[in-house]
Amino acid sequence: GRDPFSFRWENIVSGDELRLDGRVYLTQRNYLFSIQDAGTLISLRSEKPLLLRQLLRNEKFTRSESGILVSNLLDYIDRDDEKLLDGAEKQDYRKLQRLEPTNRFLSNPWQLHNVLGWDSALNKHPDLFREVSIYPGEFNNYNSMTEKRLLLIDGISADGASEILRYREEKNFKAWDEIKEISRTLNDDLKSEVNYVPSPYMRLRLSKLGSGLVTWSAVTLTPRSTSRPWTLDYEFVRKIEDQDREDFAQARKPPSGGIYW
Repeated sequence: GRDPFSFRWENIVSGDELRLDGRVYLTQRNYLFSIQDAGTLISLRSEKPLLLRQLLRNEKFTRSESGILVSNLLDYIDRDDEKLLDGAEKQDYRKLQRLEPTNRFLSNPWQLHNVLGWDSALNKHPDLFREVSIYPGEFNNYNSMTEKRLLLIDGISADGASEILRYREEKNFKAWDEIKEISRTLNDDLKSEVNYVPSPYMRLRLSKLGSGLVTWSAVTLTPRSTSRPWTLDYEFVRKIEDQDREDFAQARKPPSGGIYW
């Protein structure tokens, strides 16, 4: 039958809402901000990080390099001291006079710099930060996935990803048939994996026109809380990078219709 999301929401969503896909808005007071649904990014806490491996391969890391980076991350966050085949444990960090693994999930993406091998990888590919998240998820929400995340979906071509991004500039996906028609190459086997509703995990970016700094923060929405609507999970101030400048140059006026994903 009919898509339940379309049935419930087609008459509520106007299209004039804030989008949670990382696009940049410019306020009347010259503040720049973007909101990204972090639940659609690649999780750094997955026990089977297939998407992370695929992302690294798409970024031109070799199979061996990708395997080592992923194994090192898994050894860093797991609760034991048993070394994976291509991984690194406490003794390896001690030899290099590095901080030992925390054996806990990362508290922010920049903590990847503490994981063996990742520091040089991130220096060569700084945009990797924009594709990963400390949260669980990896939801397939076609209204908020980044372009690189879209390209990890089986069956989506570069042209298909571009068409999806172009479509959601002005519209939003409310039903599987819309996604399938715009992408042109997706098959119905992926229909059950689609998520239309945003996750409770949001990554925010804030700056001001003319500033050389940008604040990155992440929150978990807590709509059922009686004390506050969200919890702040991390916040960092960093120098603006080339990708930020490119994004800020395309800033638009915030819509008036509230928030939409």
